[in-house]
Amino acid sequence: MSSRLSKRYLDQRPVPESTPRTPLSILLHVVALASHVNSFRLLFKPSPVSEFMNQQKGGQWGYLTILSLAVSLLTFVAALLKDAFPSHKGLDRLKTSLSVIAVPVEGLVSVLYWTMQAIDPSLLTPENAIFKIPIFLDLSIHAFPAIFLWTDFLVFSPRMSKNANPLLISTVATIAYTLWMEYTSYHNHRFPYPFLDTMKPLSRVIFYAFMVPVLLGLFYLSNAVHDGIRGKDGRTQAPVAAKAQKKLDDKVQ
Repeated sequence: MSSRLSKRYLDQRPVPESTPRTPLSILLHVVALASHVNSFRLLFKPSPVSEFMNQQKGGQWGYLTILSLAVSLLTFVAALLKDAFPSHKGLDRLKTSLSVIAVPVEGLVSVLYWTMQAIDPSLLTPENAIFKIPIFLDLSIHAFPAIFLWTDFLVFSPRMSKNANPLLISTVATIAYTLWMEYTSYHNHRFPYPFLDTMKPLSRVIFYAFMVPVLLGLFYLSNAVHDGIRGKDGRTQAPVAAKAQKKLDDKVQ
């Protein structure tokens, strides 16, 4: 009974399969995973940054940046497992399903973070903070994940399927993080991001609700960019990657 249900689940394929593995895609997945692991090493090793976070309820996990980094890491773990076992349909679905969450969320994190940093850094970091995030760590958690994910998506992966239910994913993700952040802020007497402390409860509710259409918009924007680069079929590598792959194959031969 369970085996029949598993086969039926795999055959439904609500999200399309990833493109076949290539040396270039494997290289990207290895580099991306190594970068993510190093980011967590830097975040959790003793430092003024980790000490500040550990003093709070939820610690590092109270920050959207860290949670999205974890989802991104899991995406590349699934990608490498798929590279190692390309015939396993479950790994294929797992990787593409995680990408539906990770690609838009990491895009949102990067856009919000660097925009607010340009406008006023105190919106994200308390003015009385006794630390400054090192530039490499800053890039590792606020830029590299989005670059790796979007490169993998636009160059090596199919467009994201509407059957993955992006509205449901966006709504559940927003509600889950909102409840978690409100819970931790109740105990910490402050929010992880200072700009939220300046908002009244109604303003925060509106801000949270606005994140759902933003995430949904990023989902459709991701596919629009993908279609512009790869075409609506999108089953083959992007031209630049295909040329680089051909050169690599020629050298190997």
